[in-house]
Amino acid sequence: MSVTEVRGRGNAPFKVRNAVRDHWGLVLLPVVLLMVAAGAYGMKRTPTYTAQSKLTLGQLDVAAQAPSYVTAASGLAATYSQAIHAGAVTKPAGKALGIPPLEASKRLQASPIGQTPLFLIDAKGPSADEAIKLSNAASRALKRYVDGLNASSAGVNSSLRAFKKASAQQHRAALTVQEAQVAYQRHPSFKARQAFTRAMQASDSAKLRVTVLASVYGNAKRVGATSNVLQILATATTASSDRGSVLQKVLFIAAAAGLAIGVALAVRAGTREPAAEEPAKRVKAAPAA
Repeated sequence: MSVTEVRGRGNAPFKVRNAVRDHWGLVLLPVVLLMVAAGAYGMKRTPTYTAQSKLTLGQLDVAAQAPSYVTAASGLAATYSQAIHAGAVTKPAGKALGIPPLEASKRLQASPIGQTPLFLIDAKGPSADEAIKLSNAASRALKRYVDGLNASSAGVNSSLRAFKKASAQQHRAALTVQEAQVAYQRHPSFKARQAFTRAMQASDSAKLRVTVLASVYGNAKRVGATSNVLQILATATTASSDRGSVLQKVLFIAAAAGLAIGVALAVRAGTREPAAEEPAKRVKAAPAA
């Protein structure tokens, strides 16, 4: 007696590429929408401009470029670049633009060029004129700050005395911070908080001064005080905008996010469709022995 059974394949296996192929409109729609929105944001956004000035340490003649001089000056350039955030620099730089010293400090960045006595000052602003003005003002203020340090520490012995004096000032500033912190904890008023903030700023400036004077003293011992002289090698005259780079980034992010969303929508639409079933095939079973 023969036995008859019905064997059906059921739902076909689901594939993402098939869903993308069948619903390519859903894939492209979020990509287009997000890229249009990103492009509008990138064009409407106020760009940030960056201006750059260049400074150097010591003399520029060939004789001054001896290996010992370059090594010492490059280390001092790294130290001087940190002084860009000193109050004696950010206050006049901010005043030139009519912005607070803290805001000026946030917009400024100095970076030494490795193994050279050169370092760069980058200034940012909402316009090219502001960026150029801030970069040049900071360069002049930093030069005055360094000149003042050199005047108070001319020669090895004077450098040592200036360093010791600055260390004592740093110690007193640290004690003032502790006292202001205790006062604020006891009476957390706005006035006490302002006093604590001012004490912290004074302490940071004192620490920075000690760091710079330590380098000045070490440099004066190695190659003499002439290498401590700071000169403005090139002032900022132009500023670059970040509009193009930011626009590229947001468009790339929008395209990637839109593609991911589009594929997800296509997959969801594909899984909701009823899969076609093949007609059932009748297969005769072999007769039993």
